[in-house]
Amino acid sequence: MTRIALVVALLVVAGCGGAEEAAGPPERPPEYAGLLEETDGEGRLLVRAEEDACGIWTAPQEGARVYRTTGDGSVEEIGWADLRTGESVELWIPGPIAESCPMQGAAEAVAVLP
Repeated sequence: MTRIALVVALLVVAGCGGAEEAAGPPERPPEYAGLLEETDGEGRLLVRAEEDACGIWTAPQEGARVYRTTGDGSVEEIGWADLRTGESVELWIPGPIAESCPMQGAAEAVAVLP
């Protein structure tokens, strides 16, 4: 095999391996956590922490992921439509958060707590 063919073959094999995506929410702490109080027909969620009078409206940013944590600590990916009012959730909001009442921001990830 020529050197060029060998290099091309190695690059193809390396590209097929690709980096796997993390099997869970971001490793940094969530920006907000509370009870999922309301959903609207557009995919937005109203989440309110116990001590917060306003809460936050959040919508999924492009590529947003939703996870469910189980009692044994394992994590499974679920869909945005699987979220239900009354669930305790954590939100990862990497961009700006509008300081209105309720606040507003786009979520990159949501984790449903056990």
